Amino acid sequence: MESQNRIVHGLWVGASLSPLEELCLRSFVAKGHEFHLWLYEPLSHGLPAGVVQRPAAKILPSSSIFRYRHGNSFGHGKGSLAGFSDLFRYKLLYEEGGWWADMDVTCLRPLDFEAPYVFRRHDVLPAVGNLMKCPKGSPLMAACFQEAQERVTAENQDWLLPIRILNKHICNYQLESFIVDITNQDRWEVVEYYLHHNRHFAPKWHAFHWM
Repeated sequence: MESQNRIVHGLWVGASLSPLEELCLRSFVAKGHEFHLWLYEPLSHGLPAGVVQRPAAKILPSSSIFRYRHGNSFGHGKGSLAGFSDLFRYKLLYEEGGWWADMDVTCLRPLDFEAPYVFRRHDVLPAVGNLMKCPKGSPLMAACFQEAQERVTAENQDWLLPIRILNKHICNYQLESFIVDITNQDRWEVVEYYLHHNRHFAPKWHAFHWM
């Protein structure tokens, strides 16, 4: 595996992991990656072998953590850390580079791509940021963080705003060719099928997003 692909970063806010987050960590390690889990507080139990604990306050101070105060038009998202997580990943990838994975992603195949950027294709917006790769010092991530820091706050009710910002700057920097099909679609019927049926995942998928 190329060195630029070895490390995968993720964030967790809290003192314990559920089986889903444990699966995320173990799946990436099993496929040859070193997972760097960024934390604001110690976990109540140990981490799997191959997972490196990193201090999240190095990227953004704990005082910057926020949760959405309101739900979206469908009533979803109140209390979510999603907006803060987007800010965190943009700044982290600018400073560290490498891969980012949300903690509800399961790795199926090694993420060993030669390309400097990789973005996960989506069926609503061109790309989403729950699994992506960027080089250290990327002007794309600098632009995303700068705009998101100004616009994505606890008062935000547009769930897709941070992702729209990502797509806007992918276009601005003409990086659309790095948007690829590497996972399942974010559709409940797809996720539900694999929750209730013991079936093989599609061979082309490098990961599965459980939403």
